[in-house]
Parts: sequence; C-alpha cells; structure tokens
Amino acid sequence: MPLYRELLALDTVLDQLQERSIKLHTDYRKEPYDEFKQWAGQQFRRGQLMLILSCMQLGTTGRRNQWTYVPPDESKRLMFPMPILQSSEEMLQLHFRYMKYWDRELMLDWLARNNDLSIELRSGLDLLSENVEKDLDIYYPSYKSSTWISEDLPLCPQDLTILVVRISGNHDHYDFALREDAALQIERLQEQFYTWIYSQEGVHPFRRFDEHMTEGRITFSDWVYTYNPHSFMDWLNIDVYESLVGWVIEESGDRPYIKKIYF
Repeated sequence: MPLYRELLALDTVLDQLQERSIKLHTDYRKEPYDEFKQWAGQQFRRGQLMLILSCMQLGTTGRRNQWTYVPPDESKRLMFPMPILQSSEEMLQLHFRYMKYWDRELMLDWLARNNDLSIELRSGLDLLSENVEKDLDIYYPSYKSSTWISEDLPLCPQDLTILVVRISGNHDHYDFALREDAALQIERLQEQFYTWIYSQEGVHPFRRFDEHMTEGRITFSDWVYTYNPHSFMDWLNIDVYESLVGWVIEESGDRPYIKKIYF
C-alpha cells in the first residue's frame, strides 16, 4: 500500500494527536509530557511514527515559509503553497527513507517537544492532498508499506572496529560512533555531502524555501538548507553505505573522538 494511503488510514488518531499536542503545550509540567509520549507510544508503530514525522517535515519543506520580524525579538511564520513538480507519494517516500535509522524514543520525544506539531502536520496533510495522483497503485504498485519497518533498529556487527567522530553544528556538538572506514575519511565524505545536497532540486527534507519580511517588504527569498549533523549521518547510512555505519552516542571521556568536523 502506498505511504500516502497508510497516512490517510490514520486520520482519526491523527486528529487526536493534534488535539493532545495543543493541550500539552498549554501545560509544560513533566507529567503531561510523559503522558503524551506514553499515549503516542501505544498508538503508533515505529514505521507509523516515521510516516507522521515525514508528513510534518513536508508541512515545512513543501511550503513557502514567510518570516516576519515582530519586535522586540520574535518572528512570525506564515506558510503558503508554491509550485511543485513532485507527486505526493514521491515527496513522502523521499522524506520517509531518511528516517530508516531513527530511534523510536527519539521520534516520540521529537513529537512531544514540537509545539508546532498541529500546524506542521495539517500543512503536510494539505500539501499531500493537493498533489495526490488519481490512482496511486498504478504509479507505485510494489512499494513496501510502513508496516515492514522493524520496531527495533538494526544492530551494527560486533566484530567491526568503531571510532568516534565529533561533529559540531551552530550551537551544539554531537559524538557519533562510526565504522572505521567511514570515520577515517570523514572529511572527504563531508565534501561529498556538500556537493550532493547543493545539487538537489524540488522539495527535499534537507532544504526549504524561505522569505523574510521587514516593514512589509521582502528582503530575502530563496532556498535555504536545513541539514545538521544528524542529516549528514542519515545520508551516510542511507545513500552512501546503504547500511548502518554511524549513530549518535553520549559523550564519554573514556572513548575520545579521533576527528572533529564542523557544519
């Protein structure tokens, strides 16, 4: 079954998800947060969580995002339709595939912390509806559904040599355990990632179209790239090695990193 139809089959529970998220972010105590994660964990399999997060991403990456500065230090975002050549299923599959190695607990935490969940999910659902094919089965008869996604992440073989690489972003840094061959050429892989991402066209999970408004005038209008160290690792696992070769780990002084790169 195509991913879009699977998403539509969750219609009723997605309404509940949006309602619970809105309610959660009017009460920031820990108890409602834990209750939300517990409820979502009971409602959705890992593949369904990937599907929901893919739709939410599309609610931003598939829209023209207009940001207006609101004094003294806030920005207000409005989202508008823009011309799209890809079909709904193509866009959903593209976003879905880069979540193959996302941890279930990480996805539940991401849902709980996102105070724009309802806005982004509704925007994504509307976008997919606007670009849906008349008969999805004709176009994607053999695509596997989210139901084949395992609840557990695949494990890296224990006999491999694993090295630690630190990747720093704008404000944070993360330590990743990588297979030795990937770790030793991490700088070259980073260069390849840059070449690849800047060649992508259309709606993509690592970029979006932004407009900046100042005093009623558009001061910026162009594609912006929204990748981070985790995006880089998703690309390595999915597109380069086609297997799990790198994953985020907690910082540990017992296992110092061998290299450090910057994003």
